[in-house]
Amino acid sequence: MRMARPTSPFALMPYDLIALQGWLRMSTLEQSLAQRARILLLLANGLTPKAVSEQLQVTPPTVFKWRKRYLEAGIKGLAEAIISSVHKAKLSVLKNKLMD
Repeated sequence: MRMARPTSPFALMPYDLIALQGWLRMSTLEQSLAQRARILLLLANGLTPKAVSEQLQVTPPTVFKWRKRYLEAGIKGLAEAIISSVHKAKLSVLKNKLMD
């Protein structure tokens, strides 16, 4: 049986911890951002990626994706995917209007 390798320790910057906790108190926050915040907060509380994925009912690759994104780009990296997709959608609508 293959043993899982231990995950490296994960810690949030103190101001990111406060920001993510604030995100979860917002009633207008996109659900995808809330999910990312929950993932990071649970990891920061010492849960393993496997435990986080089971608790939140997401796949382990999803947990690792957002852990990695945070480590590479900080809290700003969590929202970039949404901003990018919204921007693309607006461009698509504008392009369609121009074609009419």
